[in-house]
Amino acid sequence: MTNPTIPVDNLATEISTLAKAGGKLFMVPNLPLLGDIPATNTMPQPVPDELNLLSHTFDSLLHNELNTLQQSLGITIYQPNIEALFQNVLANPAAYGFTNVIDSALKDGVLSGQGYLFWDTVHPTTAAGQIIGEVAFASMVPEPSSMTLVLIAAPIALLAWRRRAAFTSPGPRPRDGSGRA
Repeated sequence: MTNPTIPVDNLATEISTLAKAGGKLFMVPNLPLLGDIPATNTMPQPVPDELNLLSHTFDSLLHNELNTLQQSLGITIYQPNIEALFQNVLANPAAYGFTNVIDSALKDGVLSGQGYLFWDTVHPTTAAGQIIGEVAFASMVPEPSSMTLVLIAAPIALLAWRRRAAFTSPGPRPRDGSGRA
């Protein structure tokens, strides 16, 4: 298939159907560049470059369509950026614990998949899957700085509320500042 609008339209239709049935939260990752996977990275040019352009076009169309669906349907769609993740891994494999990001572990006879990004010519190894899962989870969780602010502010607000309630409620005032009479 060389028309990326078809799968994007199909995904939009499915998300719309699920949203109309009550779905509120969705996760739709984008694609890595398909010219960089073992199934295609050794093909003669311009095939890998054309596949990368097709993948990038799909990802761009998908991102725009998902944003439109969020606004029009009032839903939340988390969009893990798998394309960026894979590009980062390819650029700096050791930072992610990989020694081979070009070949298939299965093809090379490394049945443990250790050190490999790809298990076969298309699918990631278990280690790569874990990293993908971490990126997906991170797309749903607030930034650490936001979470830190909430964790600091919430107890302070609770303490202030309790102190105010203790001093404004009828009855004896606490003698020791504990909020108890």
